[in-house]
Amino acid sequence: MFGIGAPELVLILIIALVIFGPSKLPQIGASLGKGIRDFKSAMAEIDAPAPPAAPAAPVAPVATVAATAPVATVAAAAPVLSPTPDATQSTSAPTQAVPTPQA
Repeated sequence: MFGIGAPELVLILIIALVIFGPSKLPQIGASLGKGIRDFKSAMAEIDAPAPPAAPAAPVAPVATVAATAPVATVAAAAPVLSPTPDATQSTSAPTQAVPTPQA
C-alpha cells in the first residue's frame, strides 16, 4: 500500500512508544481508530445517492364564496348601503382651474 513492511512498522511503533510512553499509546490508538472510522462513514454518506423525495400531496383548488354561492345568497349576505344625501354634492366653495404654463 505505502511500501511499509513489517520492519518499518515495528520501527514506527518503537519510536511512538519512546515518545508517548506505554500509558498514552492505547489512548492514541483508540483516537486514531475512531477518527478513521468517522472519516470512512462520512465519505460513504457523501458517496451514497440521496433518497428520493416524498411526493407532495395534491393541492385542492381554493374556492371563494362568491364563485360557489348562488347570486341571491351573495346579494342577501351583503346589504346594499345607499349613499348619504350630500355625499355626491360638495358643500365647499368651487375650486378654480389653475392655468397651465405654455412652453
